[in-house]
Amino acid sequence: MRKWVNRETFDELLIDNRDEGRCEIEAAMPVWNAVHPIVPNAFLRYGIVHNEEEHTNHLEQVQVCFRRNGILFIVSCRTYPKTTYHVTADLSELRHIDRYEMTRASEGLQVPNRIGTLTIRKIEEWVTYETARFRKLEPINAANERAITEFRQKLSVLPDIQWNRDRTAGTMERHGLRYWFEIHQTGIHERLELHYSCRTLDDFLLLSDNRYE
Repeated sequence: MRKWVNRETFDELLIDNRDEGRCEIEAAMPVWNAVHPIVPNAFLRYGIVHNEEEHTNHLEQVQVCFRRNGILFIVSCRTYPKTTYHVTADLSELRHIDRYEMTRASEGLQVPNRIGTLTIRKIEEWVTYETARFRKLEPINAANERAITEFRQKLSVLPDIQWNRDRTAGTMERHGLRYWFEIHQTGIHERLELHYSCRTLDDFLLLSDNRYE
């Protein structure tokens, strides 16, 4: 699993891919050199994958970031077909939203022009836009998280649930009915169906009188 660390922590780690890691750091330098003079509080963060069994650290990515409005922003650059810079809010802490909701959050917002040459004005335009998207997503994320928490609380008092290994899905059978659920990061999928053994008139009569065992 990847974790992000700052420069001080990174310098203390033993990295198993030093040569590749050096290339990642060098690749981030043009963006850093363009951003830091106009955003003095910008910093580098390092994406590390730690192997628990081998006790090794693998550098996967280096990003140029800054914080504004309590939000982490990432600056990246594409060079083809021409050089453009991209300023995006880090949405990773909003764990309970999906791509559909991310797309909908852009509705009604004016998307700034692409950035060819970095200036503080252009960065601020994207910060304003991305902050507005982030604020629209925050209550959706909170509502989804609350719904999942409340759903798990309901399940916690039901002793006859058959859970899967990581407790993200399960089934329950009672009186000829089979209930299935699956818990996702963004919500809950549910299905209710008759047990496969229920298929006769007698089964129907028992079920309708709540006497099916």
